[in-house]
Amino acid sequence: MMHPQRDLSDDALAERAWHVAHRAALGIVGSADAAQDIAQEVAIEALRRRRAIRNPEQLDGWLYRVATRMSLRYVTRERRRRERETQRHAEARPVSADTESDLANTLTLLAGVPERQRAALTLRYVFDIPDAAIAVALDCSESTVRSLLLRGRATLRERLAAQAHSQVT
Repeated sequence: MMHPQRDLSDDALAERAWHVAHRAALGIVGSADAAQDIAQEVAIEALRRRRAIRNPEQLDGWLYRVATRMSLRYVTRERRRRERETQRHAEARPVSADTESDLANTLTLLAGVPERQRAALTLRYVFDIPDAAIAVALDCSESTVRSLLLRGRATLRERLAAQAHSQVT
């Protein structure tokens, strides 16, 4: 078995880590700036832990797992920050449906989906990653991935139905 430090130079490892992490983070956090920050953190972590990576074939899976965990922590921190901010500013501003872009609408729909379900949906339907790789990224079993995807799709269906109903009435 070859060690990853022999397979990849520092630059190549950092570039691979950044690329994989950026793709995963962008889908989970929905912000290009945050995704770049997370990707940078993952690249640094990969360089720090390069000697611990025993199997180079599993590098991408490990990178997806680290990126997903960092992304979920970011989403949780941001949600808590927004909740605190909302409590301080009790007045809510109405959002006009006419001015929302398709991306903003999609991100709004996804915002109501629990983080792990949103991560599984993003990894599957945005990046077309198979169950096994998603399981590695989320540190769970493949059956749990299938359950997360099933529940995530059900949540999206409910949100879409509610949105359609509110637009009709």
